[in-house]
Formats: sequence, C-alpha cells, structure tokens
Amino acid sequence: MRPLTQISVRHLSSIHRARSPHPSARSSVLSSAGAPSIRLARLVGRDSSGWRARLDGCEQILQCDSSVDPALLDDAIRSGARAVLEGNNPVIIVGLLTTARSVGIDRENTVDVSVKHCKIQAEEILLKSTASFLRLKYDDVELYGSRILARARELTRLLGRMIKLN
Repeated sequence: MRPLTQISVRHLSSIHRARSPHPSARSSVLSSAGAPSIRLARLVGRDSSGWRARLDGCEQILQCDSSVDPALLDDAIRSGARAVLEGNNPVIIVGLLTTARSVGIDRENTVDVSVKHCKIQAEEILLKSTASFLRLKYDDVELYGSRILARARELTRLLGRMIKLN
C-alpha cells in the first residue's frame, strides 16, 4: 500500500465506497478511523461572520483556518474553486482544491514563469537585484545600475523636454 501522503482523495473515496455497506455510511472518508472528515464545498460569498459555502445541498456559514489566506478564498468565490473542509462540529475551511495553475516559489526561492501576456498594475513596482533596480512609481521611471546598456538594431531615441548627460 502507498504511503498516506501519496493517496488521493479519489482513491480514498473508492476504498471507502467499497467497504461501506450502505450509502448512508458514506458520509465521511476518514471519520470511521477517528480522524476528522475531509469534504469539499463551493464558496458562494463572504459575510461579516464567516464564509458562505454550499455544503450538502444547503448554505452554511463557515470559519477558515488561520493558515488560509482570505484573499485566496475571495478568488475562489469568483473562480468557483472548491474549498477543502475538515471536521464535523465545527466544520472549518482548511484550503482550496484549485484547478488552474498558479505562480509558485520553489524551495530555492526561485520563480520561473513563461506566459504569453503579463500585466501588473500597482501604485509602485520595484524590480530589484543585488546591485541594480528598476522602479516605476506614478509617472516616474527610475533605472539604476553600475552600468546601463541599451541596444537597438536600428535607432535608439531618448525623448524628453531636457536630457542631461553628466
């Protein structure tokens, strides 16, 4: 048998269904072992008292675990991603089951993204390395480095009301 970390929820569900004598005994995949049950629900909104989720055919107000980023849950409401729930009383949101790719940071703190189009909108953007940076703030663009190189196959133009060279 595979280690528990490699067993999917679908695999656990099929094992549970095969062992369950009656459909009413299928309420939880893991509850028969004494561990908290794991279920899925669709988030439909957010209230001041918690998150509204459609669970077992009705809406319920749920709390989320402190390790879950609330902005992630807001995105789940818009995208329709399912929330992963744990426990029976109370049921809490412990994460999301996503179906779209996200930008990730690997163990060496590296982000590697290859996309067709990228749009970043912010009041200030700072791209920084150890000895240089590019800062975009309101209508200012600041480029700093020990050496700045601009290359063009044809013509390089600098346009401005004034250009100061040293």
